[in-house]
Amino acid sequence: MKKLSNKQKLHQTRVARKRLRRLRKERRRERSLKRMIAGFIRLRAPTVFDIGNSMRRAKVITFLTKLRRICVTEKNPVYIDFYETRQMYADATLLFQAELFRVRRIMQRKAKIRCREPDNRKIRQVLKQTGIHRLIGSYSGLKATHDDVVHWRYATGSDVNGQKYDEVLGKYDGNLPSAPDKGLYLGLTEAMTNCHHHAYIEPRRDGLGQKNEPKTWWMFSQERNNKLTVVFCDLGVGIPTTLPRTEPSLWSRIVSTFASPEDGIVIEEAIKYSRSRTRQTYRGKGLRQLVDVIDGLPGAALKIYSNRGCYTYRGGVGSVETYTTSILGTLIEWTIPLSSSLRS
Repeated sequence: MKKLSNKQKLHQTRVARKRLRRLRKERRRERSLKRMIAGFIRLRAPTVFDIGNSMRRAKVITFLTKLRRICVTEKNPVYIDFYETRQMYADATLLFQAELFRVRRIMQRKAKIRCREPDNRKIRQVLKQTGIHRLIGSYSGLKATHDDVVHWRYATGSDVNGQKYDEVLGKYDGNLPSAPDKGLYLGLTEAMTNCHHHAYIEPRRDGLGQKNEPKTWWMFSQERNNKLTVVFCDLGVGIPTTLPRTEPSLWSRIVSTFASPEDGIVIEEAIKYSRSRTRQTYRGKGLRQLVDVIDGLPGAALKIYSNRGCYTYRGGVGSVETYTTSILGTLIEWTIPLSSSLRS
């Protein structure tokens, strides 16, 4: 065996010491964690918050289901462990914020929620910027500095409130190329109207038995890679559940054509054919108003998630997908290219 040089011995000693320091640090962290979560149920957050990918979506849905069960059904304090979270997409992040908001509202002061901060600094900034930190009760002085985080905006409400548009999207007004000046505004107010009239017509099917819930919606916007993403969410019963009651003739056509239509098909047919429940002339487009926001706009896209279904509209072409897990609500996501003037 070749004898090590003094330089190699010194290197090995330094490596061993570094490993020992890391091990001691991890042990101290674990001891501290055990003290912090004594009496709390530990709930690991997903590594990636995303509802577009089937595997990631299933993990997010499982996480949210456990959050509701621990806090509302079992009435136990929960410790959300974000330490290994690495990515948070706007759609799943908004869904999580909405669920957390609802749990807080149901439990009021009885909800005890703490969290372990993410190891990833960018994710810590996302939690702060989107208001999730505040809902958990963590008041970190961390400021958002990352380019992908500083442009996140959020709002919530329980009525058709055009003023919320300015809070979240006023900066972008007039900077959406080739789109109608009021297209996005009309799309969002239509989403609010659909939420107000449709989403909460019966209790949510999550097993909590909540009745007469506020008709709450949540909204995000995010500027990233020269595109604006706007996401709107409600925690109602979803388009596939409301359609048989709100549009019985349309529903009859759908079931006669598709027999047992999957949720993705139902969303697509609702977009194409349905009229709004109010039956008012200026609301005649109903859900199709959501498509009109991006129709004919190069590089733009629309996604509508509702329960197990997803409808995607891009470049004048629609496609559908149905998952095995349900978000128990509706989430609408627009992606719109920004003008060069705004990028500069």
